[in-house]
Amino acid sequence: MTGPLDIPVLRPLPRKTRPYPDETTPSFIRRIETANHTGYGAVRQLRNRTGRSWPETLAILSGNTIRTLILAMPQLSAGTLLPESGGRPACRATRIACSRCTLSRGAGNHVVVHTTHERVLCPRHRLWTGDGNAGTGTQMRLDTCPGILAAHRHHRNLIIRFGRPAVLEAFEASSLINWRWYEQFGHFASFDQRYTALASRGNSPQQARQSAVAAALYPAVVDLTSALASPHWQALALSRNLTPFLERISRQITDGWIPQGSGDPLRHWITEERTARRLAAHDTTAASRDPQTARTPDSPVLGQL
Repeated sequence: MTGPLDIPVLRPLPRKTRPYPDETTPSFIRRIETANHTGYGAVRQLRNRTGRSWPETLAILSGNTIRTLILAMPQLSAGTLLPESGGRPACRATRIACSRCTLSRGAGNHVVVHTTHERVLCPRHRLWTGDGNAGTGTQMRLDTCPGILAAHRHHRNLIIRFGRPAVLEAFEASSLINWRWYEQFGHFASFDQRYTALASRGNSPQQARQSAVAAALYPAVVDLTSALASPHWQALALSRNLTPFLERISRQITDGWIPQGSGDPLRHWITEERTARRLAAHDTTAASRDPQTARTPDSPVLGQL
């Protein structure tokens, strides 16, 4: 029989480990175990044996206060009453943070953080931390590509202008369209110039290729995001006369080529968006005409009758 005296007492480990801003819990646990040479899984075992909460366990073992951890790590702040933990944008992805930033804070060169869609590079050290970033060797230096840094500033300004939800939706659509263009055509002249400059930064081609492609595509992704997030340009894209919209795309992104054909990813997005909006408008009209028969979340669908 296990009694209260059999439960181990948690004490701070010899090496104090400070959390990195927005760090994920697994990353922080790994750094605690690495710094104290406890072996993989030791922190989880201690937590299970003591029955303490994760914030309390990590605070004791790392030598921090619970408040410090909650403010630094967004996943631990859920459900807390700390006013400082509110107002954060929703993080939809995890990425490896800028290795130079983490090293300067004494956190090592491999820290995984929760991030938002626009945090694809480190403006301070000019390193790429977006798609393709698998660690120190794939964080491309952007000194030779000022256009990528300018695109990042443009990206952040779009969020201020149109709001994060609208820009996020447009950015995801733009990323998909540009990646499909890349798969179809190898992309365009401006991309080739940026990719050549990035690929010659001294990294091995195999290691840096995906990161270099993502970074080289980024300015085009932001340019298309700007058009898709703008209510004015989006309305033109979904109108019957979309020539002005396509002319803008051909001038800014596609080197004079106008996207055409049902197989083109941009044309496909336009068709899908038109269909979705027509269906939404039809449902709204039907509900306004006959509110008694409008289907609610609890109403049965045809297959359930």
